[in-house]
Amino acid sequence: WDHWEMRVHKRLLELVTNTSRDEKALRKVLRIPIPDSVTIELSLRNLG
Repeated sequence: WDHWEMRVHKRLLELVTNTSRDEKALRKVLRIPIPDSVTIELSLRNLG
């Protein structure tokens, strides 16, 4: 009898950008190679 189990792993990365230096860090994060099998959800909000 086969037994299958689906596991879902979620990670949250929160970046607060106020300066152009912070925006450079965000660009570096967005350049990370991510496999096609990984789903990414991105939301942006203005805290100001």
